[in-house]
Amino acid sequence: RSAMRPAAAADPEPVPKRPKRCPEARTLESQAFKDFIERLTNSTLDCDGGGKILRLKRFITSTAGPQVLNTVLEALKVNTKVEALYIQNFEEGFSDDQLVKLTEVLKLKRIWCLNVGENFRTTLTAWRTFAEELQHTAVSHMYASEHHFIGTDVKNQMKDAIRITRKANVIPHSLEVIMGCGNMWFNPKMPQWARDVKGGAAALAARQQAASSDSSMCALTGGVKGEPGGKGSGGG
Repeated sequence: RSAMRPAAAADPEPVPKRPKRCPEARTLESQAFKDFIERLTNSTLDCDGGGKILRLKRFITSTAGPQVLNTVLEALKVNTKVEALYIQNFEEGFSDDQLVKLTEVLKLKRIWCLNVGENFRTTLTAWRTFAEELQHTAVSHMYASEHHFIGTDVKNQMKDAIRITRKANVIPHSLEVIMGCGNMWFNPKMPQWARDVKGGAAALAARQQAASSDSSMCALTGGVKGEPGGKGSGGG
């Protein structure tokens, strides 16, 4: 009689792999970020210029990823109050896709003052497209880093577009935004009547320089200082 063979052991059931946690989940799921997005969406965010100047690094860190920035840009599509946007120095999260989404926001013609400098993950190809689309926005004052533009006509193309828009006066410019924005290729000027009342051009320049110094702590993580906006640096 042949010996009975033991039954083969059943293969162990594979242990299901834990889904990878989105590296940006901590920010996206935080109550502080959700509150920020809600206030930005319904145009009640307490930021500079009576809610009209958004210096984004005062609300999220400079290490924010693409999903965080996408959420902000989607909220800006709905916001009806922000006229000036500082969205510079987001080296990890701002790439060509975010530049496309930013262009969509700008085409709504609510934002006329823009600082989009020091976002080094963007490509020359994306900036060429942005320069072509700029004429379809209300942007009349802006700054962008020039590291991609050396040896090209992209900067001149953008400056020509915003100059035409500036002369056309596409949308009204709030006085508090004019006073609170600096570090652009061309800083906004107050109308003559306002300059007479507020103390002249020198006082305006001092206010713009002070307003552009981004020294506040990031409100969401409580620990990232923005860089001071130096003269000609495009910071702010």
